[in-house]
Amino acid sequence: LLEALVKAQATLSQNMSDEATNAGSIHLSGVQVALGWNRPDFAEKLLNSDSATKDEKALGSILMHALAWNLYDFTELLLAHGASIPMVAANMILLYGSGNNVDHLKRYVRYHLGGLHHSEVNLNDKATIDKMIDRLSGSQHNFHSNVSNESDSYFELMVWAALSLSPEIAELMWSNTQEPIKGALFILMILRKLEKSKKVIVTNHEKETIEFMRKRFEQLAIDIMDLLHQNSEKTLREKALKVVARLDDMSYIDMAYVCQAKDFVAHPACQELQDKRWKRGLTSEVGFFTTVLVFLCPLLVMSPLVTFNRSLINKGATCGFKVKWTRQFKAFCTSPSVKFWMEVAMYLLFIVYQSYVILTKVGREGDNCTLNTQKVILLVWFGMLLIDEFIQIFQAVNLGHFSVWFNVIWNKIDAVMYMINIMGLILVHIPAKSEGGTECKIDDDNYDVGRVLLSISSILFILRLIHMFISDKYLGPTVLMINKMLKDFKVFLTMLMMVLIAFGVGYAVVLTEPSDFTKEKTPTIIGGIFFYTFFSDVRRIIRG
Repeated sequence: LLEALVKAQATLSQNMSDEATNAGSIHLSGVQVALGWNRPDFAEKLLNSDSATKDEKALGSILMHALAWNLYDFTELLLAHGASIPMVAANMILLYGSGNNVDHLKRYVRYHLGGLHHSEVNLNDKATIDKMIDRLSGSQHNFHSNVSNESDSYFELMVWAALSLSPEIAELMWSNTQEPIKGALFILMILRKLEKSKKVIVTNHEKETIEFMRKRFEQLAIDIMDLLHQNSEKTLREKALKVVARLDDMSYIDMAYVCQAKDFVAHPACQELQDKRWKRGLTSEVGFFTTVLVFLCPLLVMSPLVTFNRSLINKGATCGFKVKWTRQFKAFCTSPSVKFWMEVAMYLLFIVYQSYVILTKVGREGDNCTLNTQKVILLVWFGMLLIDEFIQIFQAVNLGHFSVWFNVIWNKIDAVMYMINIMGLILVHIPAKSEGGTECKIDDDNYDVGRVLLSISSILFILRLIHMFISDKYLGPTVLMINKMLKDFKVFLTMLMMVLIAFGVGYAVVLTEPSDFTKEKTPTIIGGIFFYTFFSDVRRIIRG
C-alpha cells in the first residue's frame, strides 16, 4: 500500500513538471509519504537509491516535520543524508509552536512570564522563547542569532529537544555539538529550573522524563570527563575550567554546582581541579590554626609551615628576603583556602565579641542603656556581615539563581538570624516613657523580648559554624553523615513519641477522676500527659 502511494505521488509529480527536473524530487515525495506512515526503513531505501536527490534544504524541510512529530529514527536518517541543520535551526521557532509535547512550556510561560491564559500563550514568538530560556538557564540567550554555523545549530536544536522533553533527539543533537560538556550541563541547568518551577511539571510522565534526562546527561558529561582524564590532564583542565561567555562567565564546574550535578562534581578529575583552585599557589593543606598563626606572625610564611608552588619559589630564588617574603605573603593571602579560614576566624571573633557586649553592655538602666563605643563597634561589624549577605543575594538575583540561593537551608537560617538580631537590638534600646528624671531607662517589656531575641540569634550564630566547618576534611564528612542520619532518626523519634504519649494517656487515666476535669484543671491534666512522660526523669535528677 505504501509503495502504491509513493508511485501515485511520483506520477502526480511527473504530470506537473518534466521528468528531467523531477527525477530526484520523486524520491523526496516518497520520503514524505514514508514519514507520514512512520516507515524509516522505506525512506532509507528511497534515499539510498542511485537517483535520489541530495537537496539539503528539501531534506531539511522534511526534517522539520520529523522533529515536530518527535520521530527519532527519521531524524537520525535525515541527518545522516545531509539535511540542512542551519536551515532547520533558523526556522526553529516553528518547532516550539508546533511540537507535540509543549503543554508544560505553555504552563511555564503562563505562570512565570506573562500571567496569560493557557489559550493565549504563543510559543511562536521569538522574544517569548528567548525570555523563557533566559529564565531557565540564568543567561542571556538569543537562539535565532546563534545559528551561524552547524555546531551552534546543533546546540540550539538540542536545547529545543530538551525543553520538549525528547531525550533521544536531545542526545542525538548533543552528540554533534562542539562542546559536549557545556551542552550536557546546560541541559541539566534548564531541566532543574523547569522541574522546580511551580505548576509546570504536573504529570507523572513529565516528571519521569525529566528525571531520566537529568541522570542520562549527567552520565554523558561524566563519560566525557573520563575520556579527557585518561588522555590529557592539560586538556581536561582547559575543558573543565573553560569560561563560557554566554553563561555569565561561569566555568563548567560552576555550571555543575548550579544544576546540582553532584556525581559530576564528585568525579576525581573535578575534585583534583577543585583542590588546585582551593589552594592556588600553595602545595600543602592550610588549616584554620596555620592561617591564624601566619597572620599573627607574618614571618612564618617563610617557614616550612607553609609550602608554595615550585614556580613561585624558583621565581623568588634570586631575590632579596624582603621581595621574596612579600611575594609569598601575597600568594598566601590570595589563596581561597586562606581567605575562607580567615573568614571563619573573624566570624568566631564576632561571636565572642557579640556575646561579651550582650552579656555586659546591654542593660535596663544607667550607662548600659545608651549607645557606647562597644555597641557602636558591634553594630558596624554586624552591618558589614549584613552587607555581605545582601551582596550574595544581589549576585544570585542578577544571575537568575535566587531560587538556588534560597533553597539552601543555611541561607534561610541566615535570613532568620539577621532579622531576629536586628529586632532584638532595636527592642533593647527602646526607652521607657519619661517620668521627669534624666536617667536613661529601657522599657521593661520591650527589653525582655529583645533579650530573648538576642539570645536566640546568638544560638543561631554559633550553630552557623557547623556549615563553615563542612569544608574541613575531618569535620565535613562527619557533619554530612549526621545530616543523613537525621532522616532515619526522625522515624525513630516519631515511634518513641507514640509510645510515650500512650504511656502518658494511661498514666492520666489512672490518676484522674471525671470530677477533676474542671475548666481550671483540664489544661494542666492534658499538659501533664506530655510533662510526666518526657520530663519526669529530668525533674527527679534536678531534685536529687
